[in-house]
Amino acid sequence: MVPERRVDLKVIPGGAAAASRAARPGHEPGVPRRLYGPHADPPAGVVGPYEAGLRPVDLLILLYLGVTACLMVAVQGGVRAWGALALAHLVAGALILRVGASDPPRQPVLRFVRDFYPLALMAVFYGEYTWLTHLSSGVMHDARVLSWEQTLFGFQPSQELHRMWPWPWLSQYLHAAYFSYYLIPLSLCVFLYARGRWSAFQEAVSTTMLAFFVCGLLFIAYPVAGPYHHFGRPDLGALGGGFVALTHAVIDRGSSVGTAFPSSHTAIAVAVWLSALRLSRGMFLVLTVVVPALALGTVYGGFHYGVDSLAGVAVGVAVALAAPRIHGFFAQRLPRTRHRPSVTFGTPLPKTGGRA
Repeated sequence: MVPERRVDLKVIPGGAAAASRAARPGHEPGVPRRLYGPHADPPAGVVGPYEAGLRPVDLLILLYLGVTACLMVAVQGGVRAWGALALAHLVAGALILRVGASDPPRQPVLRFVRDFYPLALMAVFYGEYTWLTHLSSGVMHDARVLSWEQTLFGFQPSQELHRMWPWPWLSQYLHAAYFSYYLIPLSLCVFLYARGRWSAFQEAVSTTMLAFFVCGLLFIAYPVAGPYHHFGRPDLGALGGGFVALTHAVIDRGSSVGTAFPSSHTAIAVAVWLSALRLSRGMFLVLTVVVPALALGTVYGGFHYGVDSLAGVAVGVAVALAAPRIHGFFAQRLPRTRHRPSVTFGTPLPKTGGRA
């Protein structure tokens, strides 16, 4: 007679497949399998969690595309081929939504493009302002800005500073700082990306794009040609050569008329600089050598009025303060978001806490 034995069986929901998934390293029940592990920051050597879905910066871009498309449709004849341009904005928005709904790319190059495409779009959007600044009847407001300039300074800094300080070394330094603008938006983002600091990288991209979009909407609402187009290219004489010649050559070929007030160069550089104070103290110190000189160089080289640069500083400071909360506000409303913003909407900014 075989004695009766009681056997307790532990039932694992989902069977062997679930047990296998639970035992697999780096997987957590309830976490999408697209993620690299259960945390927002990936394992060492892997940059970004690459979760399918939209990101906060994608929502910023979609909002900007929608606003500008609505403006073009409302004004209609104010822009040549406004219909095609508005349609292009809508198509771009649809593509962003499509990419957000698809699986994350597996190839490293495609992942890099997916992560950095917002910064590449800045060049495209800037080129559009040649047309978009005509949405407000195409009237340039330089006369009004010149009066502000005269009242505030008592002279025209964009025409006089290089004569007041005729030192070749200063001219080269300020023009080199101005030219560095084309690297500043990338600098902080690339540094954080290379360090694998995914959440900080996302906030840095959102901050950069928010500063650009604020300036862009102000360009559309209040276009100003700027001293480079109003007075003509300044004659720097012995102050030319080197970075001076290079910077003026770039402006001659790629400038969009009507984008002077506020100085987007100054606004974006200041926003990135102040964000670095919170996200990376090391990058903040590096940018300290460049950003103040850039703000002065915009005026010294005759690219912007003095009030353009001051307005750019104001926009940059405001964006640096608001961007973390706006980024957090969008991140909290995205499904399956794993961005973990360091500052959420409605919470006070930390007094300290920047990291190198």
